[in-house]
Amino acid sequence: MSTVSPDQHMSWTIEGNKVCQEGSRIQRGENSMKRKLKKWTGSVMLVAVASIATVSTTQAATFTITDQNSRASFDTTSQNGMYEWVVDGVNHLSQEWFWYRTGSMTSELSVDTLDILVQGTTDTNFDGDHDTFYIRYGDLNDRQVPAFTIELAFRIDGALNGTGISDIGEQITITNFSDNDLDIKFFQYNDADLNGGSTDTSINIMGSPENTARQEDTGVQVHETVVTPAPNHYEAGLFSATRDSLNDNNTTTLNDVNSVAGPGDFTWAFQWDILLDSEEAFQISKDKNIAAVPAPAAALLGVLGLALVRVTKRRPN
Repeated sequence: MSTVSPDQHMSWTIEGNKVCQEGSRIQRGENSMKRKLKKWTGSVMLVAVASIATVSTTQAATFTITDQNSRASFDTTSQNGMYEWVVDGVNHLSQEWFWYRTGSMTSELSVDTLDILVQGTTDTNFDGDHDTFYIRYGDLNDRQVPAFTIELAFRIDGALNGTGISDIGEQITITNFSDNDLDIKFFQYNDADLNGGSTDTSINIMGSPENTARQEDTGVQVHETVVTPAPNHYEAGLFSATRDSLNDNNTTTLNDVNSVAGPGDFTWAFQWDILLDSEEAFQISKDKNIAAVPAPAAALLGVLGLALVRVTKRRPN
């Protein structure tokens, strides 16, 4: 029996069908693929959909997940992808979505061009709101079993009204079901519009290796960290240069630019270069959050107040 154990980043392990996880790669046992080909439509999902009785599945194009002060919405049949992240009534996101390119392809395609195999939402904390969305795309191409699948899972964690805080954990799993190696380039593209407007103050991609993007505007920031594995390439840019390159008729390699002068309509993207053996899967875990940040004047007042307290404490009797 497969088991799923959640944590903040929605990671999972499989114990019962000879699966061992090595970093972000999952290598199946010698005979497990035969079983998986027979019942691949029932493969393990993250905890969000582990209890199938609570899952709402449909071929509808749009889904919304909610928790406390937050909601996120998805269009699974177009490049709109995740097109809304509302926190305390303000939408901070224009688009987040994914593209891929396999070895023989001469340009990228967005994942919504693949077949939708299963999709749905679930309420993982039993508060009455569906807080997790899951979708599995596959390259069926008139086959019974897909050559490969791309699974996307999102869980939203809101906070009390008025706090301006929200978190979305994301997990992506790419599985090679073919008998041959799979050379795949996988891209995440993000266009955050903080405070509901397209012009923000700064964008930076940081870390060693670079695995974290931070975009700021007055009073708010969005911060995304790739927990594992770090991307091979990244790109900070201005709308819509990166998305245009993913949609042209040429192959794309992100340019490893980590910041762009602001203010501007910023975007960022990550790229993973993946080579999968037959029967192998690759997993990406990410976490992003929105939080209020103090204005410079308020931050300065806080520092001055702290200094005053320290001086007062040092004053002799």
